[in-house]
Amino acid sequence: MATALIPPCSMVYSGSDLEQGARKVGAPAWSAERFPKGLLRDVSTSFQDGVHLFACSRVANFIASCSFLVSLLLCATFLKKCLWVSQNLTRHENGALAGSGLCDMGLDPERILFVQVGNASEVLWVLEQALVSGALGMVIGELHDDRGILDIKSTRRLNLRSYAAGMPVHLVASGQIGATAALTRWAIHPVLHPTVPHRSIGWPSWRMDLNKNKKGQCGHQIVTFDPVKREFFSLRLRSHEVPSPRHELSETGVVALEAVRRRADAR
Repeated sequence: MATALIPPCSMVYSGSDLEQGARKVGAPAWSAERFPKGLLRDVSTSFQDGVHLFACSRVANFIASCSFLVSLLLCATFLKKCLWVSQNLTRHENGALAGSGLCDMGLDPERILFVQVGNASEVLWVLEQALVSGALGMVIGELHDDRGILDIKSTRRLNLRSYAAGMPVHLVASGQIGATAALTRWAIHPVLHPTVPHRSIGWPSWRMDLNKNKKGQCGHQIVTFDPVKREFFSLRLRSHEVPSPRHELSETGVVALEAVRRRADAR
């Protein structure tokens, strides 16, 4: 794979981070101080296990969700690798993670195992087998569901496997997504950082809408991520700068906002 050609980057963990990671061998752990006060900090404790769904209605939502998960990996402490499963269709439509972009953010691409499969059913099957194996610290799946495969039954199975393994499952899904058994359901929209000039690449920033939360309240928060400090910060925008959930960004805006994600090479 292309990421194998990228020299590994160093990952630095403090003693306190490793102590938190000792909660369960290989299980991810997050320090609350890495999240801003408000919705994201309150929900961060639920990221330890269970299924978390990022519903995407547009390419911009899909890319923003993936960039948030990469940022979450930078904040996490876990002793095992992460599995990232992509469906052929989502990879073709939305592009793929680039090893060089991961290194630019300080994440060693060798800590992620990339798997590409043919359809949504295979994505769920690989995720379930990964949870059973106990060899990984976190699993992430990208899929497009146009046949109702991602339903209450399939997500309940993933939930049970996740609780047994003490490992979270993050699903970035597009298509016709109905009711599920996921703990949380998010809609993430990219926003321009107020200190970054137009059409420039800056810190990734998002409007995070939590539409379902089995362990607490729903709501929204605008946050940005600092890859140097590896922390999330609240972001205050003027009223005309806050994107509406129905606001559609141009392709140029998406590429400028999400430096970690790269469009697939044109064939």
